[in-house]
Amino acid sequence: MDYLKTSGDPRLTSIAVRYVGATAGSGQTAAVADFTAANQYGEPVGSDDAGANAYGATLPGGGKQFAISQADRNRVTSKTSPMFLVTAAQTNLLLAEAAFRGYIPGGVAQANTYFVNGITAHMNQMAQYKLNLGNSPDPTISPAARAAYLTTTTKYPGGNGVLGAGTELQQIGEQYWIASFLHGAEAFANFRRLGFPALAPNPFGGSEVPGGFIGRITYPPSEILVNSTNVQAAISSMGADDLKTKVWWAK
Repeated sequence: MDYLKTSGDPRLTSIAVRYVGATAGSGQTAAVADFTAANQYGEPVGSDDAGANAYGATLPGGGKQFAISQADRNRVTSKTSPMFLVTAAQTNLLLAEAAFRGYIPGGVAQANTYFVNGITAHMNQMAQYKLNLGNSPDPTISPAARAAYLTTTTKYPGGNGVLGAGTELQQIGEQYWIASFLHGAEAFANFRRLGFPALAPNPFGGSEVPGGFIGRITYPPSEILVNSTNVQAAISSMGADDLKTKVWWAK
């Protein structure tokens, strides 16, 4: 939420809704639905019910956790909304990384073309959520809004659509994170691989790993029991069987 707000991203108004002043689910009515970007407030990471309720009460218009911004269930999380698994946006952003790293021809110039194509593809994807809008606005992002975003300099001096020197992988990682919204496993995998965006770990209950983010899931006892030889061979190759060990593609 904060990232989309500070970078002037028009996708925020296609995704989010806030029911101002709502203190219960029954208070989340069309009459108090707010879709404007400036009035969206995400729930602090690691909140429990008490913390979320306290935070909701501080928002403009008050309320409880039911007044915190959420993914709009009339659009992006409707039961009939499409589910995207591998997209043009993700593919173009991976191509941008590959070109920047020199894995494919084109260098930074071609990387930037792929980068803009990835952002454009995800913004165009928003239009496919206009199935059962109810009181929600059309999520389609206009070419003018997209063009304005690409040239906005609040976050990056050259604009959101220009890979800056020294921030190329950061920008690609951030856009891949946005393009993987509602696909948590993919977003988390790419975050572990690139290290971007710079996220704060969940503070609730402490952390068992350095940096607050797990690197992998440990082998279950059943696998160790029936496949011990191969499990031990894998551990010897990759490192300790614990949450701190990174998978091979994240090293």
